[in-house]
Amino acid sequence: MAAPRTLPPVPQRTLVSPSDFDSNREALRLLLTGSTDPDSKASQHSRRASVLRQAYEHDPTAQNALLLLEEAVEAARAAVKHTSPRDRFYRPARLSDLSRLLQMLYEHYPVVPTTTTDQEAQGGTRAALAAEAISIAREAAELTPADPNSGSRAARYSQLARLHMQLRFKATTTKDLAALDDAIVAARIAVDATPPGYIHDAAARRGVLAHALESRFRQVHREGDLREAIQEVERAVAVTGGSGVPGSVHIPQGDHAGLVGHLALMCGRLWLLRRDAGDIRLLDDAVRYGSLAESLTPDSDLDKKAARLRNASMMLLRRYEAQRAPLRKRVDLDEAVRLAQDSLNRTVSLSDHQDRDKKLGSRRAHLARVQLARYEYLRDDEADLERAVENARRALTAPGTKWHRCAALTILGTAHQLLFRSRLDSKYLELAIDFAQDAVEEMPKPAAGMLSNFANALLLGFRRFRESPYLDDALLYAEKALEASSGSQYNDSDRAARHSDLADIYGAKARKAADGDGSGVDGNKSVELLHMALHHALAALRLTQPSDPHRLRRLSIYGSAVAVFRQEVPEAGVPSLDRTIQEVEEMVGSGAGVITGGAIEGHDLGALRSNLGRMLEAQGQLSRARDVYEQVGMSAASLPMTRILALRKAGILYANEAKWSDALTMFREAISLLSRGQALQSLRLDDHEDTLSHLSGLASLSPVAALYAGESPREALVWAERGRGIIAKLAVNAPLQLIQDHRSGNGKGQNPTGSSIFGYVKQLFTATSKATWRSWRGLMPPLPALQEHEAPPSAPPVGGLLSDVETKLTDAELRKLAEPGPIISYTTSRYGSTNGNGAFIITAQHGVQFLPLSALHHIDVERRTRILHSIRNSARFRRRDNTALGEDILPWLWHTAVEPVLRQLDATLTLRTTSSSRDQDGQRLLPRVWWVSGGLLGSFPLHAAGTDWGPTSRDCAMRRVVSSYVPSVMGLWLARTVTADLPPPEVKPDDPDSKSNTKQLLFIAVPQPADGRMPELNVKAELKALEESADGVLDIEPLWNPDKRIVLDRLAGDDATVVHFACHGTSEQEQPSKSALLLREERLTAGELMTLYVGSGAGKQPGLVTEERQRRVVRAGLAYLSACSVAKNGSPELVDEAIHLASALFWFGFPNVVGPLWEVLDRAARQVTGDFYEHLAKSVFLFEAGGDRKGKGNKKGRELPPRAVADALHEAILARLQDSTARLDYASWASFVHVGI
Repeated sequence: MAAPRTLPPVPQRTLVSPSDFDSNREALRLLLTGSTDPDSKASQHSRRASVLRQAYEHDPTAQNALLLLEEAVEAARAAVKHTSPRDRFYRPARLSDLSRLLQMLYEHYPVVPTTTTDQEAQGGTRAALAAEAISIAREAAELTPADPNSGSRAARYSQLARLHMQLRFKATTTKDLAALDDAIVAARIAVDATPPGYIHDAAARRGVLAHALESRFRQVHREGDLREAIQEVERAVAVTGGSGVPGSVHIPQGDHAGLVGHLALMCGRLWLLRRDAGDIRLLDDAVRYGSLAESLTPDSDLDKKAARLRNASMMLLRRYEAQRAPLRKRVDLDEAVRLAQDSLNRTVSLSDHQDRDKKLGSRRAHLARVQLARYEYLRDDEADLERAVENARRALTAPGTKWHRCAALTILGTAHQLLFRSRLDSKYLELAIDFAQDAVEEMPKPAAGMLSNFANALLLGFRRFRESPYLDDALLYAEKALEASSGSQYNDSDRAARHSDLADIYGAKARKAADGDGSGVDGNKSVELLHMALHHALAALRLTQPSDPHRLRRLSIYGSAVAVFRQEVPEAGVPSLDRTIQEVEEMVGSGAGVITGGAIEGHDLGALRSNLGRMLEAQGQLSRARDVYEQVGMSAASLPMTRILALRKAGILYANEAKWSDALTMFREAISLLSRGQALQSLRLDDHEDTLSHLSGLASLSPVAALYAGESPREALVWAERGRGIIAKLAVNAPLQLIQDHRSGNGKGQNPTGSSIFGYVKQLFTATSKATWRSWRGLMPPLPALQEHEAPPSAPPVGGLLSDVETKLTDAELRKLAEPGPIISYTTSRYGSTNGNGAFIITAQHGVQFLPLSALHHIDVERRTRILHSIRNSARFRRRDNTALGEDILPWLWHTAVEPVLRQLDATLTLRTTSSSRDQDGQRLLPRVWWVSGGLLGSFPLHAAGTDWGPTSRDCAMRRVVSSYVPSVMGLWLARTVTADLPPPEVKPDDPDSKSNTKQLLFIAVPQPADGRMPELNVKAELKALEESADGVLDIEPLWNPDKRIVLDRLAGDDATVVHFACHGTSEQEQPSKSALLLREERLTAGELMTLYVGSGAGKQPGLVTEERQRRVVRAGLAYLSACSVAKNGSPELVDEAIHLASALFWFGFPNVVGPLWEVLDRAARQVTGDFYEHLAKSVFLFEAGGDRKGKGNKKGRELPPRAVADALHEAILARLQDSTARLDYASWASFVHVGI
């Protein structure tokens, strides 16, 4: 074979800048034609093309760069044209040069044309250029003769392979697989044609082949392609490993370090495909290769160094996640975070790199991923979670591909789910749902993991907000995720995760159907859904290998599904859980010690142990279940809510065994966690409601356990009070702290930061009624923020102030509190009649006593509670409701609860009247009694209990005592000792313009909300009746259709003694803090009122907390609610909180509130209202010392005669009882209650 021809040397000439091309065209022509080389015309065109290419590459962005490149292409074409087809040396070389120039011209065109016409023209041009470049490259490769001493043939086939991948496969959205097949064929020829001594060229050829094989694997997921790709790169690494010479090869990363890094990535991908086999050695290789590639890359090469640091970090994370807990090494996670941070730092230093911003987004997303993983698996530093959120947010705003954006969104979704689980604040859950949804909608065909993440966020949304659309959508996206997992790129572990999600969702749907959701779902539907949950739980378990780190989670879900199925369908045959329990115990440990780790296998260890307790319960192993619950509850590593639920379960199981001291310990610890947990204190009111709805009964269980354990009645009552009104205590705590600091001189009358509660009030005033439910929820302030930002630095923490309040319930304080009359607090439970059901009676003479009520049974209370909550008193249900009250509820209340208490009080002479129990006219007054409305029995109309309500009867409470209600004993203490002692404002008696010289009544009138959904009220008739009843003693000011800002401003700043609401009201059972007075355009909710307590500055000059401002907040002495259901404690899960509009106004600062428990017919309501104000006006007139008929005197402001409100309402109801017909309308007269001091 003839020796290869040698190309003539190119003369060294100075190149002309492309920007000077137009003005120097003649000089360039002379430069190209000035050669003395005798070669042919083809050679001259080839040289000209080479010089033009160099001029283009000098500045590809120059104005005339495209013209240079086009002339270079034409010169190369001319060179090929003038080269003989029989020339097997120059012709392939010139064809190869032309192919390369065509590729450059293809790449020079902008990706996004400016117009449709440009797009069509450019698309055709680019496609034609690509086809021509590939065709010419193929011809060049085929014309190149095989030569064992030359690498030309190998180089041209390698170039052809790259063109197939870059111009055919990657450049089209349809991903032409035939292009990959052609690329692989060409790359194999290139590998075989490379001479043995061309070490780096051989590595480059193998790199191209590996890249083509890997690309085809990503499309068809053929394992053989990936294995062959790994083998090719391993051979390339083997031949380049010892030379240390980078060479000029152009493969991924190009040099030996690049080959090693590529090998690490492919080992990781092969492990993902073979994950079900549980062989970790592939990941060990990936970690080893990744670390080696990073160490071989010099620090001066910032771009490649950053990329390989990131890849090494990813391999460490994968290895950690792939192993079972005992084999994991924390050092892998810590090193993964360190490398990811180093990668990001180096990427930031790429100031001149054209893709710096895009790479920054990718590197930040990866750092967020490993930080999130470290928190998720270890749960020992929430700062990792916060850093992950910050980095993911910054990655989201950086330029990048859709895939990188989706990765950041998915990380944010998962991170906010974890934040919600940890802090129970629904704002994090709302964000988690939004981020997960954005990730799904970002991609035309979202991955199964993204769909699954969205489904899990929606399931959490249903459990938190209890709205059916969340659950329906969760099922839809979980099924889509399972369908997407059927592709060949997914394995059994992926499909198991999807089945596990579906098991959770079907379980939630089954519980919803069993509880009843108003959709007509029957018991058979619930059983069917339970079958589906069990089916998917079993499918997930069967697809999960014993070595899979997710097996523990799958076992837990399966065991929980079986336990629920056995509980709901006891007659059905379900498998034993013994083997499942044994396997779970082996994984999480079943020792008696306290749990020390916060997470296992990436899941909350406390939740997994709690599920183990549920399985043990289902198997009848109650003692073991109790011990597991106790361990979870006593572990500081578990989440607060998980601990409280576990403590409650442990306490109940101890109580079932009559181990009352142990039960009391569990209940006390649970209640203490509720009071002192900073995570729980930071919640909004609706989040508190959701949290406490899962803990109903603690306030009843703890006093029962205390009594059985031998504690005193006072101690038992204190624990009942600790568990009641938790939301209200937290809501009023911060402003109380302000008052305390002001009085002690710490606050100096200033708001230290000028933010928080005052800013919230301003925001509340300006909020529109058209806001969505989600934005409304955003108005609910996080409670500790009020204290955190406004209390002076010396202020104690929230829990400390609450404890300070609770210590006031000493025997002496309770006796003093009962001086105006006895206070009765009921407790009910299923633990017998000795101490399980009874009444705490607080009197001035005897302190706290407990009266067992043997005829009171918890099951009867629950049954009648359901009847009570169904009372509507509308025309349609009037007869049914009156029958239920008169023939069942009121007589039952009398015999079982009220009469025994009054009999006990009579026996102890507590209710015996004295000379001081007389009104201004000398008439004897009935003794007063305060009923605590917290607890199941406290939600009943105790004041109306009886069997005979005739004028001479003694068999009813109305003829024996004057009744008032308070949310809790502590609420009564607070109202009397904190707000009642505020002095009245100073008024100049000689000032004829002073409003306070006459008792003011502010009449807030809203006949009908603007949406027209409620009937119009006859407010004018009500106002007329009120004017007749007040008879000049109360100066009435009507306020028609005010907005919320005006209402709150007037409540906080007016001189009115009485505020009368004539409007519609709503009672929300699921979230009672959303119960509302319906204004014209807005809703004034119970939650808003509770968070605007004393000192909140809800007036015209927010920013100062002064004694004068405090007085303005609590000026009015009575709020009368002529609206429906304003005093209804309608949530069975939140009875201990006693949240409704009447109690909210009480917490707001009104010492007296009057309103109905349920809807009242207009005629009856007007009669009661008229009689009430007539008696109240009489009391006010007689109370005014030296006053005349117009009420002028020296008692001003909020002050009303002692017990005037309670007596006025009592007399108004008695007036209804005088009529035998009206007496039978129980639903009308029994509805009105007085809440206050």
